[in-house]
Amino acid sequence: MNASISTTNDVALEIAGQRRRRVHTLDLVGLIATIATVIAAILWAFPLYWGVVTSLKPEAEVVRAGVQLLPEHWTLDSYTYALFDTKIGVWYVNSLTTSLATTLIVVIMSAGAGYAISQLNFPGRRIL
Repeated sequence: MNASISTTNDVALEIAGQRRRRVHTLDLVGLIATIATVIAAILWAFPLYWGVVTSLKPEAEVVRAGVQLLPEHWTLDSYTYALFDTKIGVWYVNSLTTSLATTLIVVIMSAGAGYAISQLNFPGRRIL
């Protein structure tokens, strides 16, 4: 009876050891995945950050040689210029008109194509 208890304890200890190794392996894989995700997030977000920070710099700092992660002098001149000294309203209406017209044309053509596909018998209809 003692031999069977000893064997059972050995098996239980071996299974526990395997679980510990698996947990350590998963922890290492999780750590690597987390580090890779953080690096990817930084690489993704940096251009957004750079665009916003550059828009808040005066023109002299933007064209100056070297890299500055933060502006020396904060300004909203770029935004006031874009809003009041350009035709941004006209550009917005042009973009809106173009996108609405394109969407309308695509929806009409797709509805026609969908109707034709549903009503006509042709080779390959079931695949389509």
